[in-house]
Amino acid sequence: MCMADDSFGRRIPFAFLQDLKEKFLSTYGKERALQSPAYGLQEFSRVMGKQMDYFSTNPSSDRLKQVHGEIEQVKDVMVHNIERVLERGERIELLVDKTDNLNQQAFAFKKRSTQLKRAMWWKNTKLMIMIVILCFVSDIGQKEKDVILAIWGL
Repeated sequence: MCMADDSFGRRIPFAFLQDLKEKFLSTYGKERALQSPAYGLQEFSRVMGKQMDYFSTNPSSDRLKQVHGEIEQVKDVMVHNIERVLERGERIELLVDKTDNLNQQAFAFKKRSTQLKRAMWWKNTKLMIMIVILCFVSDIGQKEKDVILAIWGL
């Protein structure tokens, strides 16, 4: 139990009690505290007095805990932000890989289409040459040759 003036508010007395609990358990442990007779741990009264003076006179006792809480919140926000940046970086790397793959496929498609265009042009040219040769070799009259050549655009 702890009694305090109203000007201390609620945080400082509870912080005082929490601090005493931590110091007591770290000094004596739970087992010794339970097994000690009444007034068996009088030496702890000096620690209680020091802590009472500290929490009564030092205004930073409450602010310190408040600042620690704010620091923890900022750390949590920063960790969350860093995780988001890393996730975004992974997505960007994936997008870059897909873009490179698409670029390679586009280059291969262009190369194959150019080869096909050339092959079809040569096939068409060979066919035209064969028709022209066939026209000259066969016994077709001059008028018929002119009509065939006009049809083919030669």
